[in-house]
Amino acid sequence: MRDALRSLLARRAVAATVLLAGATAAIAERTATAGARSILASDVDGAWWRAGVVFLLGGSVGALLGAWARAGAVASATGTPPRDLVKASVRRGISFISLGAVELTILGTLALFAGVNAMSVAALGRGPALSAAAIAFSVAPPILLALLTAAAFRIAMARTAAGVAPERALMQGLALALATLPSLLRFAAVALALTAPLWLGALAAGALAGRHFWTFARVVLFAAQGALAVAASAWMTAGLGVFVGFASENGNGSGNGKT
Repeated sequence: MRDALRSLLARRAVAATVLLAGATAAIAERTATAGARSILASDVDGAWWRAGVVFLLGGSVGALLGAWARAGAVASATGTPPRDLVKASVRRGISFISLGAVELTILGTLALFAGVNAMSVAALGRGPALSAAAIAFSVAPPILLALLTAAAFRIAMARTAAGVAPERALMQGLALALATLPSLLRFAAVALALTAPLWLGALAAGALAGRHFWTFARVVLFAAQGALAVAASAWMTAGLGVFVGFASENGNGSGNGKT
């Protein structure tokens, strides 16, 4: 994680641009949400579909900006030449969104499967201890698959941001997740601990923005929320890229990845 942070901060202009993109993404999403609510409150004909269009457009702009910011930060940290950075950020950011959509679909399916299994076991009406044990056994496989899926796609995103083709990055992610899952879980714990101030700052800024009625203060707080969230996400993605690169070189999931 230290190496990743130094790489991210090596190009100050790029780091500032990434934070600005994250702030703009948050403002776009919040503006779209507020606009959709305003349209719904107006109770005009077609309010639902108009609100939906506004929300989807704003959300899409925010998602694209956020993905481009993360991809650009990691691309810069991995040595992409400045003249190629914008092109690389756009292309890899779109790959980020595609990988994220596939990941959410798989995780949603696994969650649904686990929920159905748990409800089916609970409906059998056995004793509390036996039911709890049966539910735990029934949901353990999808939970394990969900952990492997999340790890594989996070690695794939880190690899994609570094310039690897998405399909190849996903194959590498699956292989590394299967070989090094315990090490990856330890890395995740360390990464969450190090980035916790940024995540907590983003949450605090969002909460404070919800209490302010002064428009300028709300915009500033939403911008701070977006910038902090993008900074934390980019740092974690870059750190994971450094970690799995080291794990790949050393081979076998021994757990000696750098943090």
